[in-house]
Amino acid sequence: MVSFNKIYANLKEDQVEIKEFLIMCVLSILQTYANKLKSGWEIVLHLIDFALDEKTPNLNIMANRVIFSLIFFNCIIVFFYHFLMKFHSKDAENHH
Repeated sequence: MVSFNKIYANLKEDQVEIKEFLIMCVLSILQTYANKLKSGWEIVLHLIDFALDEKTPNLNIMANRVIFSLIFFNCIIVFFYHFLMKFHSKDAENHH
């Protein structure tokens, strides 16, 4: 993940297509491996910060999509966890 930040930070302002491609790659990685991304979160957040600072609206939109995906993914995990805990506690009551 460090490579993404290094590449993005060294791109020129007019290399928007490459920046967009990097953001799409990060979004794809997050959608597939978010639950396994340990120390890479800081790098992802820096990359999103870079994109949000851009003057190109499309990069801002893409960065916001990544943020939305992170929130959505985490909300699903929290909801599923609460559902399992509720189901588990009802199941435990039925066995006593």
